[in-house]
Amino acid sequence: MTYKWPYATDKFTAYEGEKHTTRLSMALWIVDDYTGKQPLNQVKVRMKEGDISDEECDIKTKEGFFNAVKNLSGYHIFTDLPPRTYSCCIESDPYFPEKKTISGTKDVILEFDGTGPGQDKTDTKLKDASILKIGDSVEFRNITGDVEQRKITNILEKTISWAEKLKFDFTAKGSTIRVIRLLEFAISGPAKDMNSIELKDISRLEKGDIVEFQNLRGDIEQRKITDIIGNQTIVWAEKLKFDFTAKGSFLRVLSYIIDEIYLKPRPSYPFPDNTTLVRGLVFGPDNLPAQKAKIKIQDLKETRTNENGDFVLYFDESDFNGLLLFSWDKIPGSDNEKLIGFLKQNYDIDWVETAEIEKTADDNNVSITKDENSLSLKLNDEKTKVTLEIDDGRTDEFVVRKEKDKLNIFSNIIIEVEINSTSKIVKTNLEKGKTMILEKINF
Repeated sequence: MTYKWPYATDKFTAYEGEKHTTRLSMALWIVDDYTGKQPLNQVKVRMKEGDISDEECDIKTKEGFFNAVKNLSGYHIFTDLPPRTYSCCIESDPYFPEKKTISGTKDVILEFDGTGPGQDKTDTKLKDASILKIGDSVEFRNITGDVEQRKITNILEKTISWAEKLKFDFTAKGSTIRVIRLLEFAISGPAKDMNSIELKDISRLEKGDIVEFQNLRGDIEQRKITDIIGNQTIVWAEKLKFDFTAKGSFLRVLSYIIDEIYLKPRPSYPFPDNTTLVRGLVFGPDNLPAQKAKIKIQDLKETRTNENGDFVLYFDESDFNGLLLFSWDKIPGSDNEKLIGFLKQNYDIDWVETAEIEKTADDNNVSITKDENSLSLKLNDEKTKVTLEIDDGRTDEFVVRKEKDKLNIFSNIIIEVEINSTSKIVKTNLEKGKTMILEKINF
């Protein structure tokens, strides 16, 4: 005798031959903040009604929580949710747990005035049709799982009409109707392994929208639009796993809540050897490791400490681009304004705006002078660091990187560490492909 494993959720267990109908309410896409891809290991996504605290998320209890189901497209989904506020708790090793509060629902549910339409019907009366217009699409669903979509061709007071007769019956109690956004393929739907398709009309679409492909076999896939080319073609990142070229396949814009949640790697995360990292250790006022201390670089990075007080910050090429100050080879020259602006903003020295900028013949020293005011920038022999010396005694150091035969100067990063609304500022530089270890940070 052969046993088949049942399909189990928090709400029911379905065995072979049984059919259960659910309505998708929410889909969460979980992302590794370092790689921008799906997490390394299995992710547990739980949800509880209400706006709960981080501590409640941390407690390993099942009371009041229900679990997401991961679909074939990689989304963690929840079904049949009333339009309320929910807290999502996400856990996966080696990441910090995350909590996100999500309110409401995007689904527009309509109400039949009496019963729904029967088989072969081309119209139905609603309690309120004021939000609808000709050209809108609606989806009928009954308790046996039959689903049909129709485009509205006429609205007469509260009665909506469509052209093609219904193939199924939606008169039974529990049948529903909701507004959907159907899209039309220019020729046919996309084949397996495709990541773009031409549509007849994309005027209401934008990057970031989630679309859903479905064929007559019941295969369903969701994709986020990453680009729109011209006036017809939409593009997504991950290739399709199923074929949607057959007649009857359709595409719609999802109306339920879609959200992305990024998981921050813990210090134990297996970063590649050539990753640019900053690691540190925070101790609180009690001289014990500070757990959950906030670590932030304004407008760039944010993380927290683990139970041992450790933290890690990780950087990629785009982060370095944001730290670029000026090119040593263009001083004096076309980068004068960049250098002057940086000095004014960060060291409050306005006199540099009309100062004279000179460089020594050996190309290793830059002097900026006006009247009795002066400062200097000195390039070390290894051409890896520049030292700033201001005539009032202040000094600073900057990292130098050789890029395309040019010496580019990068600013330091300023890390803010916060415990219970008390902050400390730590300044350090970055070296591409290396790990910087900070001195212990004591509060």
